[in-house]
Amino acid sequence: MDPAQIQQLLKEGIAAVRQGDRARGRELLLRVVEADERIEPAWLWLSAAVDDPNDKLVALENALAINSHNTQARTQLQALRKQLGLAQTPPPAPPSPAPPPPTPLPSDADPDDDPYQCAYCGRPAQEADAACPHCGRSLLAPGAWQGRGFQNSLVILTGFNLQFGILQILGAVLAAGIAQGYDLSLFARLGQIELVTAFFGDFVSWAKTGVAIPFGAAFTRDFLLIVLFLMLYTDMDAAYPATLGVALLDAAWAIIGPSVNYLGFVAAAINFILALFMLAVAALALWSRRRARVRLLVRLDKDAHGALGMYQAGRAYRRRGQWALAAIHFQKALALKPSEARFYKDAGVALARLGRYAKALRVLEEGASRAPEDPVFRKLIETVQAGR
Repeated sequence: MDPAQIQQLLKEGIAAVRQGDRARGRELLLRVVEADERIEPAWLWLSAAVDDPNDKLVALENALAINSHNTQARTQLQALRKQLGLAQTPPPAPPSPAPPPPTPLPSDADPDDDPYQCAYCGRPAQEADAACPHCGRSLLAPGAWQGRGFQNSLVILTGFNLQFGILQILGAVLAAGIAQGYDLSLFARLGQIELVTAFFGDFVSWAKTGVAIPFGAAFTRDFLLIVLFLMLYTDMDAAYPATLGVALLDAAWAIIGPSVNYLGFVAAAINFILALFMLAVAALALWSRRRARVRLLVRLDKDAHGALGMYQAGRAYRRRGQWALAAIHFQKALALKPSEARFYKDAGVALARLGRYAKALRVLEEGASRAPEDPVFRKLIETVQAGR
């Protein structure tokens, strides 16, 4: 049986166990370990497919013999040995055999051929898991979200609220001028600049005594509405949380405004109603966007093309700590361009971080054979061997 057939049987066996067909999963996984007893995921999933506790014990011990750093298998084995009344500490794993000679990397580049593995730690997870049962990281990612209706509604509400706020400021300025005895009709006469200067000079003096504080608050409110309008119009991701904050501040201003003789009852009521509408639409938009999240799958990025595109995608996933996704992209880059030494280094490190030491060593050994003058490969190989 060739490696491709073994991987296909492994994939079908895992899928059968996930779907609850343990008998078929057990049959397929037994065929896998009969063909190649060094496949760790096959033993792990076989332990979940068998009924006899002694068979589970054998499967978990075999998984640990392949990878003694598998904490999931070790924890399950300790619990099972306690249940069977055996010693609590499992026997030490036998020494690992020397790594096999370098072999060509598989073209599919998925270490366990399991899209539902944790994108961060690479350990098995169920399709319905919202968080990894091992590392606790979220396994949900933003999905396609139809938020155009929310965006348009908030743009209209924010624009109307901004225009109403500008009218309020103009009205307050005119009222303040009339209260000071200025003939404001003269403002239209551009020749009487001294009247304008005198009025705004008085406005500055009011600010010093605290009388113009409501004007400053109103200007600040309108500035925030302008910024929010631009964020919504350009569809920025932070626009909806920002709308919640601005709407709450606007509702508070609608309550405070009448107490400082800036807003009348009608204007305050309109402000408060607009703020409530903005708050409700923004909250619904955030709830809808969160509901659109989908299960994060360990698959190649459809937007990454060519060896360099796959490599850059792998680096991006590595920065996020998503080592399983980084590993499959680095390996795909290798499959597309096996002459690039840096691809081997990053792929080997990613596989080692996932605990897939045997495969990491094969990748690094292959890279060292292609670039024998590069001393970094020997250091990486020694580090991986020491960490096994």
